[in-house]
Amino acid sequence: MKPNNNLSKGCQLCQKGKWLCIFLTYRCNAGCHFCPAPFNDDRVYSDFGSKKEDILGYLTGNDFRGISFSGGDPFLVFDRLMDWLTYFKERLPEYYYWVYTNGLPADKRKIRKLAEAGMDEIRFNIAASGYISDTVWESIAEARKFFRYVSVEIPSIRKDFMLLKTALEKLEKSRVDYLNLHDYILTERDSLHNRDHLSKFVLNKITVLNYADSSVKNTEDILRIASEKGYHFHINHCSMEKKEIQMTRRRIMMAKVFKDPEYDMFINDGTILNFHLIPDYIKTGNLQEMLPDPQFAKLLRSTLIKLRELNKPFNPGFKIIKASYIPQMNIYQGKMLLKAEIMSLEPGRE
Repeated sequence: MKPNNNLSKGCQLCQKGKWLCIFLTYRCNAGCHFCPAPFNDDRVYSDFGSKKEDILGYLTGNDFRGISFSGGDPFLVFDRLMDWLTYFKERLPEYYYWVYTNGLPADKRKIRKLAEAGMDEIRFNIAASGYISDTVWESIAEARKFFRYVSVEIPSIRKDFMLLKTALEKLEKSRVDYLNLHDYILTERDSLHNRDHLSKFVLNKITVLNYADSSVKNTEDILRIASEKGYHFHINHCSMEKKEIQMTRRRIMMAKVFKDPEYDMFINDGTILNFHLIPDYIKTGNLQEMLPDPQFAKLLRSTLIKLRELNKPFNPGFKIIKASYIPQMNIYQGKMLLKAEIMSLEPGRE
């Protein structure tokens, strides 16, 4: 087996935060219990909007290097998938492009046409069809004929261990390049939510996720078996820790995209510092307890200090608050307040 830290180019870009995922639809024909999508409709979504021209405007001039197309299943809106791929390939030909599918709607004609249009990699979720669907394995075999890279990407679910163990040999025979195994994140809608011991992980410093402890052991066992068998495909354990590395790099990228150089000071973990001048008569009390109060956040937004003014004299009776933020991560929401503290500056300091 090849080294398990040898990632596909798409995964490398993900770890660097240098890619954009475009959800071309939320329609799906699988119905997985582990699906995190909260709806099943035909909207287009990305962090930079739903129009190709708007998205291109954000990508141009920033250090992005790849685009993935996901859903739902993009093959259910195949004409749209072809249109979007062609649009971006013509304008960003140096990018790396990959697409996700459960494999059920990915017939031979679509696979060949998509590969010929320049899609670099296709990723199959074999767990969505129970690991043993002949239709899906035929699609994987067809993809191998035309795509540069063929991957399988699934959550690592302990109860499915025997099914996945059996599928490993199929992956080898199909000459799949990569197997990505995610730590199994459970939503409250998941039918297995109360049947596995869960651990908590804080992603992006603010989002609390529940994941199955057994998932890590499952991945370790799959890695061991693949090594013993000498399988040639790469296995990537997409752990919670790797997801946080990706989010750190993503914060750094987004901080640059949405930067306000007059007010924002960037920190190497991808967070932003802002400074606020507040009259002493406004009681701040315990700042950490005030963070969830939307009125407090509104107050901070209205009292921003420009960075160049920090070292200027300021009037007695005011205090400077230093606040740490998650940067704006998409066009739909602003910065998110993490913590705040009163700075110990002497009034009138030059």
